[in-house]
Amino acid sequence: KLPSRITTIPHGTFSGCTSLARIDLPDGITHIEENAFSNAGLVKIVLPDALVSIGSSAFQECTKLQEINFPKNLEELQNYAFYGCTSLKTIIVYCKPIAGYLYTFRNVKATAYYPEENSIWATQGGFGSGQINIKPLSKLNQCNKDSHVFGNWVVTVEPTPDVDCG
Repeated sequence: KLPSRITTIPHGTFSGCTSLARIDLPDGITHIEENAFSNAGLVKIVLPDALVSIGSSAFQECTKLQEINFPKNLEELQNYAFYGCTSLKTIIVYCKPIAGYLYTFRNVKATAYYPEENSIWATQGGFGSGQINIKPLSKLNQCNKDSHVFGNWVVTVEPTPDVDCG
């Protein structure tokens, strides 16, 4: 576990850590610098609400990463941030739209879920050059069979029948 006083994950800190499948980031993290987790074995990471920026190539080639959240205070996603995250399927967005930089989601096919009160994401989301399908957050549990881990429990959410998921 990382100390709670840390506010930045420095350049290359966990780069190449292929056995790192999960990490709990302290609530006070505001910046993830370039290449901080590139080529790591992360499957899922929950980013803290205080996070403001994700640096260039921060998660590049994290080929096992399946889900990421953009916390409400996120303002910046730099070049190649999620480039080559080929297993990434779900992006949960809580922040306002941010400008997409060069190849932010290159080689990624995922669905991004945005808050309904911020519907501008549907037309101006910052997803760079990836193949990102954008849907309202309310569709997340209605349209996907999904499993969430809470401590020692695994909760599976089944799609809601007769819901238009298009």
